[in-house]
Amino acid sequence: MKHLLNTFIFMLFAQFANAQFYGKPPFYFKITANYQKNHKKIKGIIFLKNGDKIEGQIKFRKNTVMIRTQDDNNFRIVQQATQVRLYEVDTNLIEQDYTDYFHLGIGKKLAWYRQLVSGKVSLFDQTTYCNEIPNYVNFNKIILKQDSTYKNIINFWTTSYKTDLVKSLNQLFSKNFKNTDFKSKTDIIRQFRFLSSN
Repeated sequence: MKHLLNTFIFMLFAQFANAQFYGKPPFYFKITANYQKNHKKIKGIIFLKNGDKIEGQIKFRKNTVMIRTQDDNNFRIVQQATQVRLYEVDTNLIEQDYTDYFHLGIGKKLAWYRQLVSGKVSLFDQTTYCNEIPNYVNFNKIILKQDSTYKNIINFWTTSYKTDLVKSLNQLFSKNFKNTDFKSKTDIIRQFRFLSSN
């Protein structure tokens, strides 16, 4: 029994380390976050394709964005949404006091991408998480935007997320960073932000 308890504690610690140092959501946090993500209502604004804006309580459900304004009794699906701004943020990743999401057609279908970096270049990850899982980044889908071109930094041939991120960072900003210069992949994201804004 003691052995099983020690194993369970080790697994929890490993999952926590994944979230804090590697950007992967722990299994038990992922269940909680999915529940919160489907039910948590966050104040924000939705930008539509025709230029209109809608403000209210917003939540994502899978690849759909829903809103409840002061005139609505229930949440309703919003069609033709191109951008969402939520007035909450994961301060581990984003400096401003809001989180922006863009509906981008990268790959085979449209999906919502969270903007992690803006400036000389933009960096997105494919997720509708806001701050449910502190420090979480979807490193499987990291999109770089330079000028009007979108590029997936992580691809089929990737063997190390960290290596590919550092390689892109060096190429973009003419630097010579090494993997060992960063304790975690989220530190590389922060370096992208610093260099992109200076």
